[in-house]
Amino acid sequence: MLFKIREPKLGKMYPAGEIIASEGDVATHLHIVQSGLAEVYRTGFDGRRIRLTLLKAGDMFGSMALFDKKPFHSSIQALDDTWVLLIDKKAILRRIYEDPSLVLRIMENLSGRIRRQDDEILDLNNGYQAAIGGLVTLAEAARAGGGDNPVVHLVGRLGEQLIAMGCFPEILDKGYLENLKIACLFYDIGNSGLPEELRTRQGGLQEKERELLKTHIHIGSKVLTRAAEAVRGGGAHFQLAAELAQFHHEKFDGSGYLGLKGMYIPVSARIVAVVDVYSALLSDRSYRKPLTPAQAMAFIKERAGTHFDPQVTDAFVAMGSSMD
Repeated sequence: MLFKIREPKLGKMYPAGEIIASEGDVATHLHIVQSGLAEVYRTGFDGRRIRLTLLKAGDMFGSMALFDKKPFHSSIQALDDTWVLLIDKKAILRRIYEDPSLVLRIMENLSGRIRRQDDEILDLNNGYQAAIGGLVTLAEAARAGGGDNPVVHLVGRLGEQLIAMGCFPEILDKGYLENLKIACLFYDIGNSGLPEELRTRQGGLQEKERELLKTHIHIGSKVLTRAAEAVRGGGAHFQLAAELAQFHHEKFDGSGYLGLKGMYIPVSARIVAVVDVYSALLSDRSYRKPLTPAQAMAFIKERAGTHFDPQVTDAFVAMGSSMD
């Protein structure tokens, strides 16, 4: 308990069940609970309510949002009939003049919250690293041919070439490219939901089998979207990976899995589509021999404007001489 307020009727009474402040609201006051009990909670990505803490008489809420001028990151609801004193910034300054120890109490409140967040971040980071390792292992097992993923390196080089050529300036920069390279570790993870025999057999597929094969894009997108939702801040690389999983089989002329055409295909998928096909052509498969780099490059060039974005193809060809 930070301090007691002797005159509860100086504040505002919130009946049990009433929302005192909502996530996303702009903070205009510091809330000090005078009596009663309130719950601080956040709504999870699956709609479930996640309790963060309980506030009792003397506890405060909103100090961090008030001072950093950002919206509340959580909500507060009265569990009992709860009296809350609302103090705006000007009133806080007056109270500090009357009682300088209020500064210490606010700092103690902020310090406690920051330490709790640091502990949460450490726990999240440990779990996050373990989850990434597991997803990478699963993605490697799911990828046709197995082994190391050559796409990451080539996408990095292609992205740098596109940046140098001034392509997609509205989206493509160093930060985006780093997230895209990480995303390339996971985008084929949906293959893990398919029978191995179906993944490795190229010819002789029946119509039902071809439709089943296409479902891997939805499986991967769903898994990676949930991974992004589980990461505080949205996990930009998982968001990109989910996007790639869904759209990397689209073709520039609209003849891909979902029928997206041209600029309606995300930039990420247009970049990765070229590298994905090139890498696959160089790989040994049970149903065919690998192509040489020159043959694979010719295959890509012939399909510029049909299978592949011409800008991406031009950039890929521009860096092609160093890939032999």
